[in-house]
Parts: sequence; C-alpha cells; structure tokens
Amino acid sequence: MDTVPMPRAEEFEVFLSYWRELQVAETPVPQRQTFNPMRLKGLLPFVFLIEVRAPDDLHVRLSGTALDAAFHGQMSGHNFLDLCDPAERGFYGKLAGDICRQPCGVRLIRRTTFQDGKTHDLREMGLPLASRDGDIRYIIGLLSVRSDHVTGEPKVMELKQSHVRTVQYIDLGYGVPPSVSEGSVV
Repeated sequence: MDTVPMPRAEEFEVFLSYWRELQVAETPVPQRQTFNPMRLKGLLPFVFLIEVRAPDDLHVRLSGTALDAAFHGQMSGHNFLDLCDPAERGFYGKLAGDICRQPCGVRLIRRTTFQDGKTHDLREMGLPLASRDGDIRYIIGLLSVRSDHVTGEPKVMELKQSHVRTVQYIDLGYGVPPSVSEGSVV
C-alpha cells in the first residue's frame, strides 16, 4: 500500500516559518520556552523534542502520538540513539552536535525497514532551540510517518534497518557545518 507521508511538504515549511517567527534580535535561536505547541496543533502528533545532553545521549523529551504509534512504544524518556539502527548512532550524534554548535537546521530522508517487512521513507526536519540561559541544546523536529504504518500490534523497537538517503543542512543565518557527508545545503 502506497500512501502519502504526513505531514506534507508545505507543512514542513509552516514548521520552519513558525520557528523563524520565534527569533528575536537578542536571542537569534529561539528559547525552548517560546515554542507554543498550540500554534502547530495539527502537527503535534508528528513533533519531537530532543535534549542533546552529550554526543551519545540524545534524550527524547517529547514525542507525538503518531511517532509513538509508528515506533510501537513511547519514545519520550529514551535516548534517541537507542531507538536508531546501531550503525547510525555516530551519524545522529554528530548531526545533533552540528545543529546545536552551528546553529543550523537539517532536513533528511531516512529509509527504514521494520520487522514486519514494511519499508518507509521517513522525512524529518530538526531545528535548534536554546535553554533559558542561551545554551543551544534542544532540537525541535517534525517527522512524517506513513499512515499505514501507524496501525498494528504494539511492539517496542521493531526497527530492523535504517539508512539515511539524503541530508540537507538549513542555513538559519549562521552558516552550516563545513562538511556535509550526504545531501546539500539549502
């Protein structure tokens, strides 16, 4: 069954536009506290918030209901890297560090195969957020999940394989990391 990913491309642009609305001259990277989920009410099931505690500790602070359903278990409270394909742990740790250090955004497409044999292209966007003290250590993101995968018997972490197909850094006014392993800069 081939279904259209949700959210659609234009909704990723709404997400990015809302992030840009939160920017102010004194704090060019919006603070996590300024993010009002009700402004993106229809997208909330697809939103995640990660706190970058260390390169190997990407703590999921919030995961939308569609994300939890697609990954067959609550992601909140877990290290995102423990939910990834082990071969991609280093990639995601570096990517999170890049987003917070530069600061920049990222779009990526990840091909995933689950234990039920279904393969999906997941589209993601991640944008930096700062703490109250200005430390950039959060990533607010949006992830499309095919609706035909959000059903089924709940089984924790049934991801079998994952491969990042494309990566595009988003210049938010501060440039992008010097090396992009895959994809391009937008």
